[in-house]
Amino acid sequence: MLVGGSDVARFKLFMSTLVGTTMDWFISLPDGHVTSFLQLTKLFREQYIANRAPPSISYDLFYVRKYQGESLMEFLNRFWGTGGEIEHQG
Repeated sequence: MLVGGSDVARFKLFMSTLVGTTMDWFISLPDGHVTSFLQLTKLFREQYIANRAPPSISYDLFYVRKYQGESLMEFLNRFWGTGGEIEHQG
């Protein structure tokens, strides 16, 4: 975590972490639109964190059904893929 420092330093550090679609999003922001690092973090959260799907829970596995025409191997791969996304309850 960067403590202190200027907004310019924070912008540069933040930009160094961006790749792919996140960098495209950052580049697409209109010139002069972002006036502070605090505003940038708010925009970033709204764009990426708020748009995340809630994590799967073990109960969600009850809803995984085999599709018509889907092979058993395809179904099992999808089932275990869903199981891998489940957060561990502790």
